[in-house]
Amino acid sequence: MQKPILTSGGEQGTKTQDSGSLRERKHEFVLKEIERAAWELFATVGFDRATVEEISRTILALRRQRIILDADLATLYGVPSA
Repeated sequence: MQKPILTSGGEQGTKTQDSGSLRERKHEFVLKEIERAAWELFATVGFDRATVEEISRTILALRRQRIILDADLATLYGVPSA
């Protein structure tokens, strides 16, 4: 199944639903994470006052929360955490 995608350069292409290496999927995930953090920050402080450094800090805070949540879930289900 072909689905349209928009690359970071803005050009449109297609790719199959199950294609993409781990590196491509991770890159796509990180881009979405950056975009999500940026929009969250824009809503909080405004577009003109948001900086790249603040966006980076927001992403790091979100990742720390995710790591803590993963560790809590591992403890809850009795799975050894890495």
